[in-house]
Amino acid sequence: MLPTDFKVSKLKQKCLSLGLANTGTKPELINRLLEADPDGNWMLNSEEHDRTIVEQHSEVSDEEAAEAVSFDRRELEFAKQRAELAERELAVMRREMELLCSGQKQSQPVDGSTTSRKAG
Repeated sequence: MLPTDFKVSKLKQKCLSLGLANTGTKPELINRLLEADPDGNWMLNSEEHDRTIVEQHSEVSDEEAAEAVSFDRRELEFAKQRAELAERELAVMRREMELLCSGQKQSQPVDGSTTSRKAG
């Protein structure tokens, strides 16, 4: 099959499948395809080639999706760790406040009188 045997719509599909711009005249599309694939593999067994291109894009997409999921899991784990750390810090602050409050209560007499030692 010759490049000129393809219809413009099929040439545009081929351009898209190779990640090329799909605008222009038929000769421009053919030239673009031949520049991207000088061996002309895009013309051989057209349907099988299209499936291979789609599968390659699917594999890349699957790999990218797996990386994104892995990244999201790490981010989630970091968020959990930050939340746990914040909870521990809050518990420490509460305990410090309790100690400060109990220390102040012990230094103040209950009946309001002052305790002083007589010099003797």
